[in-house]
Amino acid sequence: MQIDNMLFWEQFMLLKSNALIQALIIIAIIDILTGMGAGIRCKELDSSKGINGVIKHMSVVLMTIVAYPYMAIFGLNTYANWFVGFYIASYGISVLENATKMGIPVPDFIIEHLAKFKNKGVEKS
Repeated sequence: MQIDNMLFWEQFMLLKSNALIQALIIIAIIDILTGMGAGIRCKELDSSKGINGVIKHMSVVLMTIVAYPYMAIFGLNTYANWFVGFYIASYGISVLENATKMGIPVPDFIIEHLAKFKNKGVEKS
């Protein structure tokens, strides 16, 4: 199947009003800022670690804004939304971890669920 460039461009332009894409970009920025705050608070601020983090975030956002229109063109909107939702959830977990490192109170039940989630990921590895 050949994809018309105009069709791709139309789908790409729709990303401006896509709430999931906007949420992804906002949570990525919040993750960067809270990561820097945690680094300052823990006296572990490292420029190379920070630059690598920003590059990873930019790669995820770039990959998403390129892949999402193609997935929409092929009728895979549900999978595209799950794809973006996964990254939003991952960044959300990272923001909460950074918040706890900065001394911001996070409810115990959230910390316990995060610990269970992280442990399950380690066990499967």
